[in-house]
Amino acid sequence: MKDFAYYEDLPYHAVWEHVATADGDWYWQVRLREIPTVAGIGTTEDEALEELRERFAEYVCLHLDEGLEIPEPDGAPPPTKPGGEAARDGHGGGDGGNGSHQGGGRAPGAGSP
Repeated sequence: MKDFAYYEDLPYHAVWEHVATADGDWYWQVRLREIPTVAGIGTTEDEALEELRERFAEYVCLHLDEGLEIPEPDGAPPPTKPGGEAARDGHGGGDGGNGSHQGGGRAPGAGSP
């Protein structure tokens, strides 16, 4: 039977976006390509990543409890994070600009996107 640990170890793909607000502030948003409703935001990449991990855990646990399907990644190698750093380091650089970046690539467990 597939449990939380199974899904946590899958190579989900993170999509990073550095977003400007109307008042000129910036925040990071990261979501899972395979499960777009699972996302995190924060003033730093680490904050956004931590929120993503929390939302991923909630999503998976709820779906497991309810017997609902959980999308799985296609197994393609993960892209790098913003700034070109390795996908598994848990934090990355960024270009400081507004735009979407493919990044991450591991499920929101330890050492991922």
